Amino acid sequence: MISKMKLGMKLMLSMFAMMLVIIMISRAGYKGIGDAAKYYNVIVDVKMPGIEALMTIKEGRSSVIIGERAIIYNKFMADSKIREAQAKWIEGAFDRIDKAWKKYEPLPQTELGKRIWPKFVDEYKIWKEKHLQLIKIADERNKLYDAGVALADPKFSEFEDRLVKASLEARTEYLNCQKFLDELIEENNKDALEAGKIARNTGEDVLSSMISYIMLGLIIMIIISVLLSKNINDIIKSVISEVDGLIAAAKIEKFEVRGDLEKVNHEFRPVIAGINEAFDSVVNKIFWFEQLLDSIPFPISVTDNNMSWTFINKPVEQLLSIKRRDVIGKQCNNWGAGICKSDNCGIEKLRKGINQTVFAQLGMNFQVDTSYIKNIKGENIGHRKSFRISRRALNRWITRTPRLTGWRVI
Repeated sequence: MISKMKLGMKLMLSMFAMMLVIIMISRAGYKGIGDAAKYYNVIVDVKMPGIEALMTIKEGRSSVIIGERAIIYNKFMADSKIREAQAKWIEGAFDRIDKAWKKYEPLPQTELGKRIWPKFVDEYKIWKEKHLQLIKIADERNKLYDAGVALADPKFSEFEDRLVKASLEARTEYLNCQKFLDELIEENNKDALEAGKIARNTGEDVLSSMISYIMLGLIIMIIISVLLSKNINDIIKSVISEVDGLIAAAKIEKFEVRGDLEKVNHEFRPVIAGINEAFDSVVNKIFWFEQLLDSIPFPISVTDNNMSWTFINKPVEQLLSIKRRDVIGKQCNNWGAGICKSDNCGIEKLRKGINQTVFAQLGMNFQVDTSYIKNIKGENIGHRKSFRISRRALNRWITRTPRLTGWRVI
């Protein structure tokens, strides 16, 4: 019967069979790719904004603690400008917390996240109440100072004792609250990684299904089916390749890398664009912290456990005439101080339980304060060294440093 068919009919049947295969391929591919895109969208629209909001809350609470530390000391608060600056600092921190709170709370959460969040909220309220009690005591002290009472008056010593006690109580509640916040961050990170794993597995399943349908299409129209399979494979692989590239770049801290929209099918460009925007947000936060450290007019050096540099701020660059990008990964003894490679090295001292040492260099006397840097598990992962310079030498150095023009230590 087939042999009696006209060529046109055979071609029509062949085209019809090919169209059925294409429809099957298209339907399966569209659904699979849609499922993969759904999980990627969850990461971009829910997981990453949620993690960012929680990290902002954590940063804001840390800023409040920093502000409290300055408030409790009478000699700092005698200056009305310092008082006003600290009040604005703390107000700004709570404003960031409130905005992040409103951003995080409506987002969908895991069952564990739903159980942790109310606990965090309760502890947060207790901590904030302790903070407000500290502020109340500080306001009473400030009124005493504004009334003209001298700092030498015993009343100020009493206020300082009360403030220290209130600060310790607030610190205790801060740590209780921080435990639940860290659990939330960990749960959201774990959920984001799981969503990424599901998305990748879905993509791999889609790829496998498409290959099966393409094999069926080869029986009817080998050339067209091969071209079709290549097109579909390229779409899926381009998305996976860009996402994998971003993940790999993030692991080695190449935060400037972004997904290339031109290498991705236009239907999936919003996914890559969304991930790029999320990376921009995180990188901006990293850059913000880097700028914050650079703005401190004292040299700061950070190393890993092997005493290799992981960060130096701008004052170190200008003091030693080096560039941060050129020294990262090098041993910190490249500083060239007299105490380097000796028992008086700041890190060697720290390992013996002494967190201070001194040395002279470039005509200036330095006091080195060293402490450990810990990860979220409390493990030592490096060292932080800050360098205090004598007041006269520091003013002389600041005068010679163009970016610090107008600064002066009094």
